[in-house]
Amino acid sequence: MILLAHRSAAQSMQPLLVQRTLIAVVAEQQTLEDEAWEISELVLTEPRDRRRFRIAVMTPDGRLVMDGFAESEHTLARFELCTVETPGAIPATAAGSFSEGRLQIERLIVGTERYRPLRPTPV
Repeated sequence: MILLAHRSAAQSMQPLLVQRTLIAVVAEQQTLEDEAWEISELVLTEPRDRRRFRIAVMTPDGRLVMDGFAESEHTLARFELCTVETPGAIPATAAGSFSEGRLQIERLIVGTERYRPLRPTPV
């Protein structure tokens, strides 16, 4: 995950832990030999109440792929995300924490079957 900030990791965490707002990207290197990177997901947060905030993970074209909540406490944010039930998606849930610039996945459960694809219905 790359935080969109030119500050230290601790300073970059401040908006998430205090205001519960953050814009980040998940980027992947295209090839090992190449230095080009590609954005695969956008991570957006939205405050809900004093300590809780919503987390939305979207594709660059704006499709919601994971959704969840987090709770912040001093320098730590604990989160839980689930795959959005869309045709062809693989069910998954992830839980973990984010603190001092480090993302820790504590639990990851992935389904073995995709959600059913949409099928046209006769009129």
